[in-house]
Amino acid sequence: MLLGLSAFLLITQSVSASELLTISRSQEQAYCPAYFDVHYCSTDGSIDACAKGVEMVVSTPRPQPTQTPTPTNPTSPQSPVPTSPEKPASPEKPSSLDANLIFNMINQHRANLGLAAFEKEEKLCAMAQERGPELYDEIFTNGNIHGGFYKRNFPWWITENMKYGESEESVFNWWLSSPIHRKAIESDFIYSCGECYGNSCVQLFTSYTPK
Repeated sequence: MLLGLSAFLLITQSVSASELLTISRSQEQAYCPAYFDVHYCSTDGSIDACAKGVEMVVSTPRPQPTQTPTPTNPTSPQSPVPTSPEKPASPEKPSSLDANLIFNMINQHRANLGLAAFEKEEKLCAMAQERGPELYDEIFTNGNIHGGFYKRNFPWWITENMKYGESEESVFNWWLSSPIHRKAIESDFIYSCGECYGNSCVQLFTSYTPK
């Protein structure tokens, strides 16, 4: 029995695809004026796979209710999170003369004169280390000898010897040949500490007596 006329058409279609994308970069280093900054980028295993099927049935059309789209609230943009700048690394100390050897020469000279040996003191040694990188420019560039020393305006009596030399012996012997530098070496100060930065050496003397 023929109940009615209807047309039925069935069309099926399926498409599937998969794609594997892997991006990797080895570690890189870039030199900056004051410090080294390391950048690293690596993205692994990023897989994009899609499979879609389409099935269409053609029959007697039926009206479909229209759906009103639900409004969505726009998302407010997020403010970028500030990042703290990296602290520049301190410059590496070059190959230098041995300040401890000069210190030992000084105390040996004092022993020969019957004078008490100088003592090292942590705060004084820290000040000598700060002075080290400043010496070369004061001697050869701007000629402002002892400029960084006087700029610190220490509240106690303190004196400084400085010299550029080819060896520890040449630095020590030059100080002994100079009356004002020899006076510091043979003084009644209690503490002394030195630093060599390259071939530029400094020696500080004090008893921390207030001015």
